[in-house]
Amino acid sequence: GYGRLRVKPGAQVKVVLGKIRKPNKAVKKPKWESAGGVVVDPGARKVLLVRIRKAVKEGRSGWTWPKGRVDPGEHLSMAAIRETYEESGVQAEPLAKIAQLRSRKALRHYYLMNKLAAGGKFDPKETLEIRWVSLKAAGKLLDRKRDRTVLKAATSALKELEAAAALP
Repeated sequence: GYGRLRVKPGAQVKVVLGKIRKPNKAVKKPKWESAGGVVVDPGARKVLLVRIRKAVKEGRSGWTWPKGRVDPGEHLSMAAIRETYEESGVQAEPLAKIAQLRSRKALRHYYLMNKLAAGGKFDPKETLEIRWVSLKAAGKLLDRKRDRTVLKAATSALKELEAAAALP
């Protein structure tokens, strides 16, 4: 199993980068950066998905990883912690950065995160519901390519942590 998902000192976790588009022009600074992650409940061997109201209105399933914009001066990992709590009511700690994906408008940073506590309130204006699912079920619910890329990165990071015996 995942154990408690505590990384032992000196353990190496590979950072998995998404495909970065090669524009014809010089790379422009993204309009915004966002941070969030794949929250793992090690006891249940499940990951957290959030269903976002805006995506449902756009005709998508709405299921995604909790994430949001980074505030000016805010550290990426702190933004991931804050956005995860705001969108899901779940307190989590980042274990490792697993993906960085660039689009024309945004640079998104994703962390593998360990669930600390659940049951807080999320903003119902933004989040319709949250769900803890297996990695396999997450692959069926996620309809954006970038979310499935992050799922692959999380799956690889979890396997690497287990293989390296970085988990107690």
